[in-house]
Amino acid sequence: MAPEIIKGTGHSRGADWWSLGALLYEMLCGRPPHYNRDRQQMLRDIVEKEIPMKPYFSAEASALLKVLLERDTKKRIGYSDADAEEIMAHPFFASINWDDIAK
Repeated sequence: MAPEIIKGTGHSRGADWWSLGALLYEMLCGRPPHYNRDRQQMLRDIVEKEIPMKPYFSAEASALLKVLLERDTKKRIGYSDADAEEIMAHPFFASINWDDIAK
């Protein structure tokens, strides 16, 4: 859940990009970025605590996760009018041929 949803400050598609970051993080290491058995603590951590990047994440993966899991929605990748294209152009996806995927 994106910080803006937890805080109840309103949200837009940026919350979806946060969710993508959380999903990618979990796929790379097996746990969500702020996992805690105590749900209330986990929600506090999402709003307040820095996200630890695992040492085995590639530089590109860490860079993408940092901009997807940015708490300030205006600084979060995908916030601009370019939307998903901004994310698709990130170096993490350099080997992806998006035209092939669309076909």
